[in-house]
Amino acid sequence: MALPLVFFLSLLGGCATKPYFIMRDAQAAQAVKRIAVLPFLNANLLSVEFEHKKGWFERNDKWTQNFVRQAKKKLSRRFEFIEGEPVNQELIKLGALPQPGQESAPRRAGYDVDQAIKTGRALQADAVLLGAGSKADTKAFKKAFQEAVSIRLLDVRTGKVIWAISCYKKNGRDKAVIAKVIKQLQKTL
Repeated sequence: MALPLVFFLSLLGGCATKPYFIMRDAQAAQAVKRIAVLPFLNANLLSVEFEHKKGWFERNDKWTQNFVRQAKKKLSRRFEFIEGEPVNQELIKLGALPQPGQESAPRRAGYDVDQAIKTGRALQADAVLLGAGSKADTKAFKKAFQEAVSIRLLDVRTGKVIWAISCYKKNGRDKAVIAKVIKQLQKTL
């Protein structure tokens, strides 16, 4: 799970309020029709303030829902999105999410790249979308950004990154940051 943190922080450091987009495999991107959207993770738990929870991740359903809602409006002609319950059920089968009713049990709640790929394959997706959202909750971070998101699209056949995008916004809300990401994806894809 160190890779998502490194990826998120490296893109965040070089990103402006305009989304920072990297196309790794244009040919693979053109082949993608079905995308399994995995629950976004809460990147705030990766900060030193949460050192006592090192290695713990939690879902950030608000970010996931905002992304899916806006993506379906703007990108549904290009992609079919698989999200919500079917994705969660596959992640539960893999032990990446707790069983219903056991959400309060202390455990790691998240998934690794292997589990993400297996989920995408089980759902017959061409790719899986992984995201992490963050809201600045300290004075130090608020000077740099208010809201930030980092998203990767992985090919379920190879596990390789097809594209990645990251964006932050000062004095923004998650919906505004997601809207910027979706707009960039519309232009690029």
